[in-house]
Amino acid sequence: MQKTIPASSTYGQAVNVYEVTASGFGQNWPYHIENPLRLPIYADDKGDGNFAKACQLPFKYAGVTYQGCITRDNDKPWCYTQVDDNQKGIEGEWGNCAPAGASIPTGRVGAISKDIAKLTTSNRHLINKSGSNYGLIDIDWQNRELKMSIETANEEAVSTIIKF
Repeated sequence: MQKTIPASSTYGQAVNVYEVTASGFGQNWPYHIENPLRLPIYADDKGDGNFAKACQLPFKYAGVTYQGCITRDNDKPWCYTQVDDNQKGIEGEWGNCAPAGASIPTGRVGAISKDIAKLTTSNRHLINKSGSNYGLIDIDWQNRELKMSIETANEEAVSTIIKF
């Protein structure tokens, strides 16, 4: 999870705080648990390769609620970057989701499995479908990078590399 602590005249500049949580190994919940603090997915809303706008999840499009990037009506995964109070996407406020290797405001996108829709609730957080996935944290002190990933028995399914 990622929480941005806002800047304050008392406590200083804004800072991102990260938290890793885990539950019992092998659990497979039959429903999605909302959590607005999951690591954000970023999108390019201008078509210039700058993945700077956070996807607003979940969002509604054409009467369906989505928990992550979709390819419906587009050849690349996309999301809304602005939604209304009912989580309906605002027309024209969308962008293509950052692919593996793309630079994002906190670092870069690591791996994204080609089978992401089979492993997950169709987002990059591997929530509730894969009964045997686990988290991995890898710290590269020399390059000041923290890699947070979710692994299956066969692959690094999804990861985010955070610069610190």
